[in-house]
Amino acid sequence: MRDAYILLADDHILVAEGLLKLLRSEFRKVFMVHDGQDLLSSVKSDPPDLAIIDIGLPLCNGLDALREIRKTTPTVRVIMLTMYQEPELIREAFLAGAAGYILKESASAELLNAADSVLMGGTYVSPNVKILKLDQLVAEQVPEQFSPLQIQLTPRQKIVLQLLVEGKTNQEMADALNLSTKTIEFHKTRILKAVGVKNTAELTQYALRHHLAIL
Repeated sequence: MRDAYILLADDHILVAEGLLKLLRSEFRKVFMVHDGQDLLSSVKSDPPDLAIIDIGLPLCNGLDALREIRKTTPTVRVIMLTMYQEPELIREAFLAGAAGYILKESASAELLNAADSVLMGGTYVSPNVKILKLDQLVAEQVPEQFSPLQIQLTPRQKIVLQLLVEGKTNQEMADALNLSTKTIEFHKTRILKAVGVKNTAELTQYALRHHLAIL
C-alpha cells in the first residue's frame, strides 16, 4: 500500500465507485467527492497529494476547479478524468496546470499507471488521445490571460452557438450532434464564460451583434 493521499472528484456514481475501489486497493488514503464545490472545500481543508478530477463536475466544472487549486494549493498534482478528446480542451487543461489527462473509457486500465507517473513528478496522457507537443504544453503552463477583444471558440463550440441562436433545445442539439445533453450543457457553460455573458438570451444578442452566428 502506498502512502499518498488521493482525492477523486466525479459525479458519475457508478464510474466513481469502480475507480474508488481500484485506488483503495493501492493507496492508504482515498476520498471521493461528487461536485466542484466539495472538491475545493476538501482540497482547502486537507490537501491531497493527487486530485483526479472529472472535467464535467456540477456546481464548479473541473477546469475552473483546477485553476483554483493551482492558485491556492499549487503543490497538489492534478489528473483530469474525462470523456472529451477535443485537442483544444486538452490544451486548455494542461495550460491551466493539469499533469495528466485520462479518458473515462480506459480509466480502469490506466489510472494506477497515471497516478504513479504524476505523483513522481511526470505527466500522463491516455494513449488513445492524439496530442502533439505535450512537453511544450507542460512547459507553457502559465496563468491564462483573456482579452475582451478576442473571443476564441472551438469548432464544436461554434456549432453549439449557432444551434443556440437558432433556438434549439439541449436535447435537440444533443440529437443533432450525437452528444449527451450533459456535454451540450458543458459546451454552453464554456461559451458563456468565453463571451462574458450570463445567460442564453444575452449570448444570442451578442452572437448576432458580433456576427458569431446567423439567423
